[in-house]
Amino acid sequence: MQIHDHLSISKNTAHLKGTIILPSSKSISNRVLMIRSLCTHFFDIENLSDSSDTQLLNSFLQSTFSNEGLNVIDLKDAGTPYRFLTAYFAMQSNNRFLLNGTERMKQRPVAPLVNALWQLGAQIYYMDEQGFLPLLIEGNILNNQNEVEMDTSLSSQFVSALCLIAPTLEKGLKIKLLGSQVSQSYTQMTLELMKQFGIEIYSTNEEIKIEHQKYQAKKFCVESDWSSACFFYAMAIISENVKLTFLNLYENSLQGDSQIVQIARRFGVETIFENNEVHLIKKDIINDDNIELDLSSFPDMAVPLIVVFAMHFPKVQLSGLSHLQHKESDRIFVLQRELKKVHIYLHYQNGILRFENSMYRKQQPKIFFKTYQDHRIAMALSLLSLDGYEVVLDTPQCVSKSFPSYFDELIKIGFRVE
Repeated sequence: MQIHDHLSISKNTAHLKGTIILPSSKSISNRVLMIRSLCTHFFDIENLSDSSDTQLLNSFLQSTFSNEGLNVIDLKDAGTPYRFLTAYFAMQSNNRFLLNGTERMKQRPVAPLVNALWQLGAQIYYMDEQGFLPLLIEGNILNNQNEVEMDTSLSSQFVSALCLIAPTLEKGLKIKLLGSQVSQSYTQMTLELMKQFGIEIYSTNEEIKIEHQKYQAKKFCVESDWSSACFFYAMAIISENVKLTFLNLYENSLQGDSQIVQIARRFGVETIFENNEVHLIKKDIINDDNIELDLSSFPDMAVPLIVVFAMHFPKVQLSGLSHLQHKESDRIFVLQRELKKVHIYLHYQNGILRFENSMYRKQQPKIFFKTYQDHRIAMALSLLSLDGYEVVLDTPQCVSKSFPSYFDELIKIGFRVE
């Protein structure tokens, strides 16, 4: 469907039935694209994500850069390409790059990655505020040393960026992991994908060691995206009757957000795996007393869960959310601000998120929400339509970052979108 500047979403019943075509995994696509660029031989990638992040990364990796002038790289709002390309461009000898992006991107930190690359001998310069875009990168051979320290408390993408280039470094690389690790499932995804392309890795909770070696080219097919499936699991958690089917999802997935299966089961949503299909059905509603969830490894899953718990399960308490402030928006702040419009209050103190919804009512009014151009915020706020609200979103086109066909899929299962 054609997406305009504002979009209205509503639904008459809390029944969900249909087959959902999910996008390909953006996280897997981005990592496999990096591996292909670092591999000696080209290989085909099937079912590559059509998200704007992945398409942007692919376009830069396929570009021919000048070694005489300055190559200007507009990263727009693409967080993963930002971190991955910072490491990749740092090792492109005799090339100079200026990395820049949107105003929000200029607020997203990169210092832990740059500090580690400096230890390897990278020539990277901050052009404005220290620790943030824009960056000037003068590519060179990274062979100062083979051991670095990495602060892992802000983003797993810093670790993944280093791991991906590590096999190509003459001395290999040993990364000492410092701080409380966030989004650890994404680091594990990176390592497992590297192993599939022939890389031997030694890893513990404290360090990762990768010797100099070559990626082995092989044809690869990207599975569907569990992070996108989480929005439909969230719908199922607060719906009465559910009969949904997803295609090309795997039970033993590399994606950490596949853990939504276990979480949703606690709220009456049963998952049935059958060949390459996943079927959701609704069972008895459970009691939400004394449920506490640590979502530190699942930042993408956290956003839809925050919204549905706030709506229907206010006794749930969530932790491991501190890194949400460094995403496409400051997600906890944004949800606090927007959910106040329906008398839902989020209280975030000492790392614990609690909900208050005693004044929340399932109503029919039209509610205008700001998305802050954050794809996951837009999709999560659309879930309020299941309680009878007509949800109106500004900049709904931001969903193209991860799930371009999201609103089309809503229409297929009975939502009214116009």
